[in-house]
Amino acid sequence: MALAGGKEVLLVGRLVVGIAVGLSSMAVPMYVSESAPVAIRGRLVTLTASIITLGALVASLVCGALSDVGEGWRWMLGLGAAPAALQLIGFTFMPETPRFLVSRGRNEQARQVLRRLRGDGAHVQHEYETIKADFDAQEALLREKAAAGGATRRALLAGCCLQMFQQVSGVNTVVYYSASIITLAGVRDASTAIWLSSITNLLSFLAKFVGLALVERAGRRPILLWSALGSAMALLLLGAGFQVSASASPADLAAGPVNGSCLPIVSSYNSSAAAGRCADAAALGVDGLTWAPDWCPTDYAWLPITGMFFYITLYSPGLGAMPWTITSEIFPLWARSTCISITTAVNWFFNLLVSLTFLTLTHAITRQGTFYLFCGCTAAGLAVFFMAVPETRGVRLEEMPALFSQPWGLHAPRRAPADRPKLQPYDNEAYDPS
Repeated sequence: MALAGGKEVLLVGRLVVGIAVGLSSMAVPMYVSESAPVAIRGRLVTLTASIITLGALVASLVCGALSDVGEGWRWMLGLGAAPAALQLIGFTFMPETPRFLVSRGRNEQARQVLRRLRGDGAHVQHEYETIKADFDAQEALLREKAAAGGATRRALLAGCCLQMFQQVSGVNTVVYYSASIITLAGVRDASTAIWLSSITNLLSFLAKFVGLALVERAGRRPILLWSALGSAMALLLLGAGFQVSASASPADLAAGPVNGSCLPIVSSYNSSAAAGRCADAAALGVDGLTWAPDWCPTDYAWLPITGMFFYITLYSPGLGAMPWTITSEIFPLWARSTCISITTAVNWFFNLLVSLTFLTLTHAITRQGTFYLFCGCTAAGLAVFFMAVPETRGVRLEEMPALFSQPWGLHAPRRAPADRPKLQPYDNEAYDPS
């Protein structure tokens, strides 16, 4: 992409990178959850989401530094090859997951990998036997055509809802269009908008550590629900910020110096002389007219920007991280790869849908209307999560089908947390799942 001589080559490069990111977003959480000890599984999967956000922060800072460089976009894209090359080298030294090896009959290799992952002196026999017994039981059920598919379908529905509502909350309009939102709010300088957008990535990175600190203490479900509630309120503030800006914006000079509002017309402006309705200041009798094709001068530009910052801070620890953590845990071994692939595809489909329609929506229902719509979607997601998503903290992967066999909306643990032995990160003998 950095060496592209035209838009066609650049587009092909973007497609290749998109396929690669899609594959990794499916494989990485699954790999981590299958390899991690149960006591720190959620923390490790959440950590991967935090580090992804760190990468986005670094990328935004690099883009800000290169924003005034001639053809800086080539450097922005080309520098991404460095971390990808480091990953390629590092991944060659990583073993397959023990659960995958068991599913392929490579039992002794699975024991060796468990010893390698848990460290010298760890008692891995009980963990290995639990994995093996669960796989054998599932194989027997499948052979008898009596597998408990209902629990798996419930888990798949919950996973798809988690990934769908993560996207229809509008997060990628903030991630992808943060500089555009800042410009739409009234910040005119492009370089300044890019630097301000890096604050969004910084807040996302810092907020994810809240989820990282609480995921094994408070649990996945409370973090998810509170984050969804906070995100809906922040989106309401973001929409209200644009609405206040619209009411306080200068007049629509196309209809006369005092008639109409700036915001509804700038979204349809074209900066060409033929279509620019405010291009001829002398004809309108207005001095000092400023052409604003995609922003609106207002004293309230800080309101939508503040709403955006609140949104990303409240979204990141729960709605941003927990869907990946939960969907990496809830599927049985025989269906895990397929189900995680499906939920990841749902995520990227709605990512694409929201990203493609964002600018169209701002034209059709105004900027404030678009964020009110995202607020409503997030509130709907909160209701769905309350009914369909159970708490998975401290539940072994082999126990998940029983968890999703409970009635809808009943998510109390089968045993109170106080009755469960306290698990240490590498304690494979402390908890008897029977």
